[in-house]
This record gives sequence, structure tokens and C-alpha cells, in this order.
Amino acid sequence: MQKKKKNRNYLFFITPALILYTIFIALPIVIVFFLGLTDWSGMGELHFVGLKNFISIFTDPRFAPEFFNALKNNLKYLLCVWLIITPFQYLVAYLLYIKIPAKKYIQFMVFLPYVISSTIVSDE
Repeated sequence: MQKKKKNRNYLFFITPALILYTIFIALPIVIVFFLGLTDWSGMGELHFVGLKNFISIFTDPRFAPEFFNALKNNLKYLLCVWLIITPFQYLVAYLLYIKIPAKKYIQFMVFLPYVISSTIVSDE
């Protein structure tokens, strides 16, 4: 019996995205974590300090309030995305899927926030 050759054409589609993801997302995360373990100003020698920098973010009164404020703001944003934006996107996608007569108006409503947000930002 002859072995059946596996079709691996999907690798041609996955590989470029995986390479770009690794270069621009995964690698910078690893590098930033490594630099967080050092006491390096950007020039000179690297001095390994371990978790001292991360501990000082939580305990040092100069950094802790700002860190927890930023964490609180990120959690608020995340909850808004999960509870407001994502359900709205599903609703609009469903309305476009069922092909209702007002489809062109819904498409305009979906595009409108992008136009308004750039107008507001440019106005400030």
C-alpha cells in the first residue's frame, strides 16, 4: 500500500503571520520582561536585580498609587469592551447576516464611530 501524502498548504498561510507575531509581539514581551529583571538605564552594563523592580512597583509609595490607578483604568476598559462593545459588535454582525432591508444604514452606523473619533481627536 502506498502512503497518502499529507496536504500541508496551510503552512504557507500560517508561517508569515507566525513570524510577524513572533517578531512584533512575543519577542518584545520577552525582552521587556528580561529588562525588568535588570537595573539598566539604556547605556552601560546590565546589572541583574531579580524581582526587585517588580516588588518595588507594588510596595514603593512613589510607584504603587500610579501602578494601581493604571491597573484600575485598564480593568475598566476591559470590562467596557467585554460588556458593551463586543455584544454590540455581535448584534451588528447578526443584523448584517440576516440581510434586513436597512443593511446600508447599519453599515453606516458601524463606520460612524471611526469617523467621529478621529474628528474629536483632531479637534482637541
